[in-house]
Amino acid sequence: MFFGLNGAKEEIKQKQDAIIVEGEFDMISLFMEGVKNVVAIKGTALTENQVNLLARFTPKVTLCLDQDNAGFEATRRSLEVIEKKGLTTAIIVATEGKDPDEAIKKNPAAFKKRLKRILEFMNI
Repeated sequence: MFFGLNGAKEEIKQKQDAIIVEGEFDMISLFMEGVKNVVAIKGTALTENQVNLLARFTPKVTLCLDQDNAGFEATRRSLEVIEKKGLTTAIIVATEGKDPDEAIKKNPAAFKKRLKRILEFMNI
């Protein structure tokens, strides 16, 4: 399962995109800043079952994982699982911090601007 899916499900359907983060604090911080289509995996393992679940709500997935070796490896593994399902994928790099929680707290406007650009690019 995902942390926060209950509260994010309708927004994911509406926006046709699910933002995936690693931890609960990442999800909560984004949600509190108005990014409501976000869910968190527990740890760094995105599973086929999780991807299949998200595919019921959206054809697009945006990864925003931690900016450390574990996060980079999790991104690589997640892309493999997502690709198997055939979902459209984007990646947000949280340059303002080591993870989405830190990045959105340091500079919410910059993070949201980056997110908006990614979503506009995906909708071209």
